[in-house]
Amino acid sequence: MVALKGSEILASDKKLIEKFQKEPLPKDIALDDLIRYLELYGFEIIKNRGKGSHYIAKHKNLDRPFTIPSKNGKTVNFVYLKELNRIIKKMEE
Repeated sequence: MVALKGSEILASDKKLIEKFQKEPLPKDIALDDLIRYLELYGFEIIKNRGKGSHYIAKHKNLDRPFTIPSKNGKTVNFVYLKELNRIIKKMEE
């Protein structure tokens, strides 16, 4: 489940997890929220070194990194949110 660096999950983190686990998945999720959500599940997030607005999500249980392009550095396309949510659900099985 959630891999936190502390012993407790903050209330704000619980709300964030609930937001991502809603069906249907909200389409208006901010990039910062996605990054925090992925970090809660043990992902390492790396900002692209170039001038682009891409991020790379790495996890020890994934075969390869997942590239996350952002819109204007603030939001993420719904397709990527859906795929990342599917990956996390699969990891929880």
